[in-house]
Parts: sequence; structure tokens; C-alpha cells
Amino acid sequence: SYLHDYYCGLEKIFLHIAKSFGEGLPAGGQWHKELLEQMTLNIPGVRTALLSKKTLTGLDELRGFRHIFRNAYGFSIDPIREQLLLSNLSGISVSVKKETKAFFKEMDEFILV
Repeated sequence: SYLHDYYCGLEKIFLHIAKSFGEGLPAGGQWHKELLEQMTLNIPGVRTALLSKKTLTGLDELRGFRHIFRNAYGFSIDPIREQLLLSNLSGISVSVKKETKAFFKEMDEFILV
């Protein structure tokens, strides 16, 4: 559940950012993926991109795992894939933290101008 909880926590942050900047929230069956992709967009005059495409790739793997975790009740979770995601989590987490700090620094500078 650690991978699931980590991704869900990030997704709440992404939702908050999208709402705070007046962006439309994705709807429909692919909204989780669309929200994640939305965080890579640089919206001139509104906000910079929160995530890089590289970080998006790692987070998209976690998003896919979250979906399986929520819908498979543990029966069809591939333990090898789970271990791979766990081993990659530290690097993904470092990237997310670095990019989030840069995002808020840029937004502070944007607001103060």
C-alpha cells in the first residue's frame, strides 16, 4: 500500500495546484492520467510546469500500479513489478521534491514581479 499511498498523496497535491491556478480539472475515465500530464504543462502567465517529462514517466508507472492495487484486491499484483517500482521510488521521490521546490520558487518570483 506504500506505493498506492505515495501516489495518491501526490495526486491530491496536483489537484490542489490545478484548482488553485483556475485550471480545469480533467473528467472521464482517464482523468488521473490527464491530471498527471497537466502538471507537465507550462501555462504562460499562469504557472510554470510542475513536473518534467522524465518525472512524468516514473509517476505514470506509479499511477498504473495504483489502479491495479485499487481494483485487483492484491490478487493480480505482479511482485516483480512491485519490487521494481519500490526500487525506483527513491529516485522518483527525489525528482518530485526537486521539481516541486523549483516550481514554488519560480511561482514566488512570478508573484513578486
